[in-house]
Amino acid sequence: MSDVGEREALEPRTLLDHATMLHLAHPDGPLPGGGRPYPDEDHFAVLSRSGQPRVARWQQVIDIVTSIYEDEPSADRVCEVMADALTSLRAETRFAWLLAEAVVSFDPVWRRAVGRALAYRSRERGRVAVGLALLHGVAEPCDTAPVRMLGLLFRHFGETAIGVLQHIPGAAEDLVWLAQRSDPWRHAHAVTALCSVGDPATFGWLLREGVRPGGPSVTNALAIAETVGLAEVLDGDGISEDVVEHAGWLLVTMTPRGAAKPSCPGTPMRRPRCPGSPRPPTR
Repeated sequence: MSDVGEREALEPRTLLDHATMLHLAHPDGPLPGGGRPYPDEDHFAVLSRSGQPRVARWQQVIDIVTSIYEDEPSADRVCEVMADALTSLRAETRFAWLLAEAVVSFDPVWRRAVGRALAYRSRERGRVAVGLALLHGVAEPCDTAPVRMLGLLFRHFGETAIGVLQHIPGAAEDLVWLAQRSDPWRHAHAVTALCSVGDPATFGWLLREGVRPGGPSVTNALAIAETVGLAEVLDGDGISEDVVEHAGWLLVTMTPRGAAKPSCPGTPMRRPRCPGSPRPPTR
């Protein structure tokens, strides 16, 4: 094989391949640099910002997806048509929740087929963002593995992936998996999602790892205490020293003096939101 052929064989064909390869090299923690550089860096760099606000650019994406759905609801060819239409658009992932809300009434079978094709088979981040947004609320248990893997590219897909996982039945432990490998901000988003899901299987982890000292997750302390039923936990028999220690730390964090400062100086601490909520993430 030629040098060019060898390089092409080693290069990831999709962003999912890219995340998977990096995860194999860094299995237990966040990916260095959030997984950057991405395979589409050259393509993304030349996309025009067109001088429009990001929300306006995402409205273009919504209009494209809606028109394609209305004109050609069959998922067989629509993926190719939509991929071509999205190629020249700078679809940053921050406002993917806008598309997720706009397609709520679309056929869920269509959304799953098109969403999976775009999210799992694309090399360009705009297409992946649209794919994940289409999967929001309609993804199934078989989607947990690829979605959480894309979530490792946390600076672009972490919050959207968390929003998708939050609505998949039985995916709470996948949220824990992703939270453990995320930066502080996405960790806080995952904790918010876990408190909303309220799966007892995750209560031990929430008590131990739900709050990272000095990070934005300190604002989740009260929600964690309510979710795990902290009063009942401390009222039980045979409480281990570890549980007492974690509970004490949680209680201290809930006090005004125990709350850490925001990770960005000058930025007010706000409770993280998952994609699909009425307002975009605060960061």
